[in-house]
Amino acid sequence: LRFPQAFQSAKILSAITSYSSVVLGPEIFETNLKHVQIIPLSKRDALIILITDTGHIEKHTMFLPDSIDVSELEKIVNILNERLKGVPIYKLRSKLHAEVAKLLEAHVKNFEQVLAILNDALTTEKQEKVFYGGKTNLLIQPEFRDIEKARLLYSILEEDSIVERLFRTDTAGIHVKIGHENELEAFENCSIITASYTIGGEHMGTIGILGPTRMEYRRVIGIIDHFSKDLTKLLTHLYQKE
Repeated sequence: LRFPQAFQSAKILSAITSYSSVVLGPEIFETNLKHVQIIPLSKRDALIILITDTGHIEKHTMFLPDSIDVSELEKIVNILNERLKGVPIYKLRSKLHAEVAKLLEAHVKNFEQVLAILNDALTTEKQEKVFYGGKTNLLIQPEFRDIEKARLLYSILEEDSIVERLFRTDTAGIHVKIGHENELEAFENCSIITASYTIGGEHMGTIGILGPTRMEYRRVIGIIDHFSKDLTKLLTHLYQKE
């Protein structure tokens, strides 16, 4: 696993709060580029296909400048595959500007325009990975002594896609959802507190706590805020220096 910080954060959060914790982390930390293809669709448009070593495929339409013909596209594809194969997805843009740009300048017409187009095209959708801490902690709370309620809640926590939807936030700051503010009836006695974390100012994931509605909000919010800021500093240091 190349993203142990998320797992450790989830474990520590659950231990400190005695509640269940969730950290959403992008799989881009575990994914490398395997191959790039560019397929002309017309004189002005092409389809760029990014294939990762996990089998994930991203397709984007890109605009072609007048100066780009089939032979130029072949040069671009060869350069991209030569320099970017095996590169972690989160590093593609930095590698593009640090290494690929020089080759484009030497071999491709209007390289600055091409570079700008590739900068937009070399993106992949962030696939969230869910990390848990103390998944069963919530079930020992008095609210969930009812076996049926506990069973339903735990079954939902086994579904990563549902948990991702409940905890995901794309905006900065602390977010609190209490009881019926959560979209699922099974969570009517629960509160979810989340905060986002970033790398170099770019949103990367969410860190959150799932607990009973009677939780100590001020204390938990303080802990979440502290952890999200520390995780941001740590990840920015680790991944931007590479």
